[in-house]
Amino acid sequence: MKFNPWRFAQPKRDHHSEQSNGTGATPARPTFTVTSANNLFFGHGRHACPGRFIADAETKMLLACLLMNYDVDLVPVPRPDGKGEVAVRPKSPWVLEVIMPPIGGRIRTKRRACERV
Repeated sequence: MKFNPWRFAQPKRDHHSEQSNGTGATPARPTFTVTSANNLFFGHGRHACPGRFIADAETKMLLACLLMNYDVDLVPVPRPDGKGEVAVRPKSPWVLEVIMPPIGGRIRTKRRACERV
């Protein structure tokens, strides 16, 4: 193993494309922590945020905790014909090249009953 002082300044390589060996497999999409000139949320190159991996791990832990402990669904809205209600997901707005969460969207959460083992 050779010491590489620039190992953190270089973006991660896609290990799927290296393992395909010409089998025609499509490479995986870039992950949340991979930086590029098209994705500058965490900077790019030698100025990329070193804490992006912690942010990735914390986001995954938060999502897992929410999904395990809460029931989440959309708030129903009245149907256009006036006959009952329907849960419809609002459209997500585009801001530059990024899809944002719906601004007027409403969700309903309910804490799940604790299961004692």
